[in-house]
Amino acid sequence: MIAVVVTALACLVAVLPASRAQAMFDGPAYAFPVPDYVSGLIGAAALNHASGGSGSSSSGKGTSKKPSKRKKAKAKPKRPTAAQRRKLRFTESPTVTARVDQTLVERTGVDPAVLLPQLDAARTEWRRVLAKVVKWSPRDLGDVAAFTFLQLNRLYRGQAVVDARAAEAIRKQVRDDLARLAAVRRLAASRKQEASEVLRLRTTLLASTIEQRRELGDAAAVDAAEEEIRDFTREVFDIDLRKVKVGKKGLKVIRR
Repeated sequence: MIAVVVTALACLVAVLPASRAQAMFDGPAYAFPVPDYVSGLIGAAALNHASGGSGSSSSGKGTSKKPSKRKKAKAKPKRPTAAQRRKLRFTESPTVTARVDQTLVERTGVDPAVLLPQLDAARTEWRRVLAKVVKWSPRDLGDVAAFTFLQLNRLYRGQAVVDARAAEAIRKQVRDDLARLAAVRRLAASRKQEASEVLRLRTTLLASTIEQRRELGDAAAVDAAEEEIRDFTREVFDIDLRKVKVGKKGLKVIRR
């Protein structure tokens, strides 16, 4: 089992009023820095794999013939090459980090002397967990995106740990889905870093918020925090956490 502890922004929530915390990521320019390629693409591919289909993952009315094994084999997506997977990696630049920090300082209006140490602590914690605990790369957009999704799913369901086999299955699904996309592979390193930083920071903020509310025992506030996590997951991955679950073979659609 992989114990996942992401607590670096716990005191940031106390420092920021709720409106300012939300303002860190509000607005079309910075709600998520790369909606043109992240939003919807990971979810569409992963859900398609989970449902065994070859198109939309949603179920409709009516009946259809069960696809033959031959057709299923044809519909199976081509595995990306090692070279394509390497395109998800990036070299971190302090210039990009400074740009992210400056944007958040401007949006929140918080004294940089208060906010920036918290952001640095969050980055340090994520790097430690990814590199030392999970042994994934904090400089690989696929690894960061996969770990982000696992955290969002874990937080939404109130789980303390993530099964190691399930984590590796999700990692493979997400990395492969991103590596297949030429638009992602062509992204500049700065764009991949910016996307990774915002994913990590926003997920950590959501984590600290819901964990604090659970400690306080405020059921209504917890429900609201769960919906914020669900909304963010849909925004970034186009995946509704109510409709999927993470199993040992990866993402699976919940059959009702």
